[in-house]
Amino acid sequence: MTVLTGHKTMARILKILSERKKENQKGASAVEFAIIALVFITLIFAIIEFGLMVYNKQIITNSAREGARYGIVFRPEGQRIPITDTTNPDTGQFTKGINTVVLNYCENLLISFGSSEPEININSACEFSEDYLIVEVSYDYDFLFIPMTTQLSSIARMRCE
Repeated sequence: MTVLTGHKTMARILKILSERKKENQKGASAVEFAIIALVFITLIFAIIEFGLMVYNKQIITNSAREGARYGIVFRPEGQRIPITDTTNPDTGQFTKGINTVVLNYCENLLISFGSSEPEININSACEFSEDYLIVEVSYDYDFLFIPMTTQLSSIARMRCE
């Protein structure tokens, strides 16, 4: 038996250790890929989910604005109509028109994964020129990948002129 000395011994030890390391590392790249891919795919889905939610929030905001604009511009012959006056037949037509505009806007543009419709609340009157017409729209947004619901809402406020 010969005893190796110096750098030859060290080289042989390093060679044996590197061969053992290679044998132990055969599945490491697959495990690393699985971990990184899981994080990456989760991040991609989160970006998609957040983008859809922001888009729907923008649609809800615009639908409230369109409903308020309709209520200001298309009042019957420029009359001042109190929303709270249920005896006036024009009041029902007035609020129905605002509801129709908001629902049509949402129906055409919302990206929905549930079956909920926007909820519309008209809570002001146009009796005088300094009054405001306020249209509130709220919508229960169902997430695509997460079993969760959040409420998106918007308020549009326009001065009656």
